[in-house]
Amino acid sequence: MASVDDRKASDPLLEWFSFDSEGKRTRTDKKIAKDLVTMGHSVTYINDIIAGNAATDVNDTRKKLIVGDNVMSLENMIAYKDWKGDEDFTDANKAITDGKAYMG
Repeated sequence: MASVDDRKASDPLLEWFSFDSEGKRTRTDKKIAKDLVTMGHSVTYINDIIAGNAATDVNDTRKKLIVGDNVMSLENMIAYKDWKGDEDFTDANKAITDGKAYMG
């Protein structure tokens, strides 16, 4: 049987999260960077749908559902407690506001 240290060394979650002595999970810098890129994709997708440049093959109801999913994703990610403190969420907050207005 592998030791706890061996398991930890091979655990793919360790690429994205670190754990304190109480088992509390914190995102690694690599995961935070990945999350910022993901947020950027959501911002772009929301903006593109609103501008009529994306999801052109679906009806308005479906577009609003897609925008809603991306708005919720941005809101959830902004709510993370382990941001470094120097992130700029201006574009994400604008996309949330614009997305909510688009959904009505």
